[in-house]
Amino acid sequence: MTGRVTLSEMLGHDHMIHIGGLSAPLRVRERYSPGAGETATVHAHPDDIHVFLPDGDGNRADLP
Repeated sequence: MTGRVTLSEMLGHDHMIHIGGLSAPLRVRERYSPGAGETATVHAHPDDIHVFLPDGDGNRADLP
């Protein structure tokens, strides 16, 4: 997926980036984190994707 970064936050060793068109932030563990306004391409292994239910309780959604 490729999109424009709308917000980039440094949180300790991790960076959280928000990409336009996605409803959730992405955690980036790389040394380079794109800044707001830059274009980023994101790749993820299915085992590294964690989706949570919108119930606010932190319950993880089961993916097929």
